[in-house]
Amino acid sequence: MHSIRDFYRELNLSVSGEEVRKRWEAFRKDVTGFVMDGFIKDGVTVVIGAGNMNDIDFKTIADASANIVLADIDAKTLSENSSGRIETAEIDFGCIDGINQVKNIKELLEFLRTGSPGVRSSIGERVFDNIIVSPFYTQLVLPWVFAMFPDIQPTSEITGAALELAGKIIRQSNEYIRKMAADGCRLCLWTDILEYDANDPAFTDIKNNIADSSWMDTFLEQYTNEFGYGLGTYGHLEMEEHLVETDYKWLIWPFDKDRRLIVKITSGFPVE
Repeated sequence: MHSIRDFYRELNLSVSGEEVRKRWEAFRKDVTGFVMDGFIKDGVTVVIGAGNMNDIDFKTIADASANIVLADIDAKTLSENSSGRIETAEIDFGCIDGINQVKNIKELLEFLRTGSPGVRSSIGERVFDNIIVSPFYTQLVLPWVFAMFPDIQPTSEITGAALELAGKIIRQSNEYIRKMAADGCRLCLWTDILEYDANDPAFTDIKNNIADSSWMDTFLEQYTNEFGYGLGTYGHLEMEEHLVETDYKWLIWPFDKDRRLIVKITSGFPVE
């Protein structure tokens, strides 16, 4: 693995193909329906973290937009899967690509502690009427560090330092995304908050109550009080703090045969 782009490309390829699209069909329909409720028709749209475009119906979004830009750190996969009037753009989180240059755990820890991320992209200074943010918070830094140094323990100093750097990137990324907002822009984001095995009794409780937002909100509050905030929760809540929220709901994402991701999807108008 040579760079973070290689990592994300492998990640995108791992969830590509017809089997995955079929498994995600109902989830994709729910996400698309939520995004389109209040969508600014014939506006200019950007999708952040578009990946390989299989967790939302991009044709529906593109048909409703005057122009659409798909942005991801893995711009190569985007360019392979898009055509016509759909533009693609690359996002760069600056310093974290340097992780592949560290030689040992000591250098890695120093790199993580001193990293100063800067978010850049080929989008430039453009602004958008619709901003759509696909899940990316939980994939920042930590999974890549574990992939490069598989012997690292979840309780190690390295993990703590990686989480701190990921937190910095989340705050800067969210601020960068909000600066893309035109006047009256509508922002919609969905995030994987929790993960369960499909046969876990706790997941059965969630599945039975997923349509009850109050129950789910209470469940998440109790969970975070006991276990703390994950990157998904932190990233989503940080963005919500800067939105005039219009709606939200909870969804279940059948990610693979065994894993179920608990997703929160929210829409609103960005404010600083």
